[in-house]
Amino acid sequence: DPQGKRHRLWWRLPVRWREALTPWADPFVVAFLFPMMQWRRDVFVEGFVSPSLLSNLEDYIAVWQAWEPERYQPVEIRAREEAEAPPPPEEGLTIMPFSCGVDSSFTLYRHRRGLAGRRTRRIAAAMVMHGFDIWLDQENARGMYEGLLRDASAVVGSMGVECIPVAGNFHELPTIWGHSLGTHLVGALRLLAGRFDAALIPNDVPYTRLGIPWGSHPLSNPYLGGRHFRVIDDGGEFPRFEKIQVLAQWPEAMRHLRVCFENPGSHLNCCRCEKCIRTILGFRVAGVELPPAFAKDVSNRQIRRIRFHRESNTHQWLEV
Repeated sequence: DPQGKRHRLWWRLPVRWREALTPWADPFVVAFLFPMMQWRRDVFVEGFVSPSLLSNLEDYIAVWQAWEPERYQPVEIRAREEAEAPPPPEEGLTIMPFSCGVDSSFTLYRHRRGLAGRRTRRIAAAMVMHGFDIWLDQENARGMYEGLLRDASAVVGSMGVECIPVAGNFHELPTIWGHSLGTHLVGALRLLAGRFDAALIPNDVPYTRLGIPWGSHPLSNPYLGGRHFRVIDDGGEFPRFEKIQVLAQWPEAMRHLRVCFENPGSHLNCCRCEKCIRTILGFRVAGVELPPAFAKDVSNRQIRRIRFHRESNTHQWLEV
């Protein structure tokens, strides 16, 4: 960085996926994008970078400059060699991130069941990331991730999809998490561009709330893709309660649904935090019985005591 400090980013995944790894620097360019914009210095990459990605990243940077002009500025990214990463040997294979949450479960279910019409993608693998919402230095991080991976493997396995465990230290980079989470997801997914030609990103900002800047957004996510690796934001036309109505047909998802990030030392839903309560009420709105993934219902007192920490929470509760 401009102060002379080195920042090292790494990912770890099973050796059986070695042949799927891209030798291009594209994943690291995506992952380091927010530090680049914060430091406001031009960048030279010692490696191969896809020019279609670099072109799209100029649009991605322009979006974030418009959203946060005081924080992010355009930078020029050059590479030792600009050349398109080769396409994977088989066309049409898609990868997605999976957290056992409502959005990722909905994306997996509707595409594996062919419910997305002409937009249906052939999802062949789901990446479960250690270091994304379960940070490496959290209390009982290993136990929490093992529990999540066990549940995720059961859910995606019921759809005939392989689960890929990946660990990474993205959280050690100097970024604002609410801004950079999309580059975290796509950086890791792009590692496997040697086998997959697209990534499906479960929508986090519905089309009814497009004015809210967020790290995973339908406007910006596609700009993290390139010619031979598309990034597709999926499911933005559905409010959360409609996704829940669809997922109610899938017993494995109802047993292992996970929405909570505030249960210390556990990957299970706490049934007390803002997101747990909001999701439980989403089941009420959808007319769906509370699933086994939630150990208990919420009280009126808990609902009245809810406090919002982000502007987006206000919009999410207005939807409820």
